[in-house]
Amino acid sequence: MYKILKNSWTLLSFPQFGEGSLKVILRHKTIFFYQPTINFVLLVSEPLMVWAALGIGLGFWIGKIENHSYAQFLIPALAGIVTCLNAFQEVAYNINLRFKVSPNHWNILQSPLRAEDVASGEILWATIKGILSGLLLLFLGCLFNGFKFSVLYSALLILIPGAILFSSTALLIFLNLKGKEKIGLIYTLVLIPLAFLSHSFFPTFDLLGRFKNFLWISPLVHVTYPLRNLCWDQFNSINYLNLALLWFFAGVSYNLALRNFNNKINSN
Repeated sequence: MYKILKNSWTLLSFPQFGEGSLKVILRHKTIFFYQPTINFVLLVSEPLMVWAALGIGLGFWIGKIENHSYAQFLIPALAGIVTCLNAFQEVAYNINLRFKVSPNHWNILQSPLRAEDVASGEILWATIKGILSGLLLLFLGCLFNGFKFSVLYSALLILIPGAILFSSTALLIFLNLKGKEKIGLIYTLVLIPLAFLSHSFFPTFDLLGRFKNFLWISPLVHVTYPLRNLCWDQFNSINYLNLALLWFFAGVSYNLALRNFNNKINSN
């Protein structure tokens, strides 16, 4: 019983972040800026293309949704989705590359860094890259779609836990799936449908009627819904609950990912 309570308290404790995690982040930053043009193009090209194609192109043919243009409806939700899914991809695919294809992480683990530092650094680096993509979309919304620039600061309270939750989940999937190629299946068969059903590309709440409450199961809804209301100056009490749930599950998944990663490394 004591062991169960101790393990539960570990998951609910304040997430740990140390100097070792910062060193891992700085290592990735150095590699990122080694070829800055290519890496920045890859980082911003997808959000820009989606914004241009859907927000401007498709939005021209769609009328107002909830008294807002389609671009104003789409961009906040798209910023949340891009943040979360990019953070997931960064961990799910790159950590597999660094462990299986190149010996980068095994070399890092020979240094004084702890396993938790490596896991924490990976999660937080993925969080940073995901947030940069999301903020770019919001910045475009501020420039061309009438959002206040103060949204860029307030949105971090939503984007940070969303990115941490999805990057931590990706690490947990990597550690527990025997076939790492299944990560691609999870992304395609689970995350992409969740993105479409998260009140993002169309007003899902209105279309599903009485079944709309089932959408709250999706963690993406707790990112897209408050982010859109924030951009529309309609932030309400439900959105504070969304924020509380996001931060809670982000902290639990972060601690769980660090513990599982440490156990996996030590068992090897």
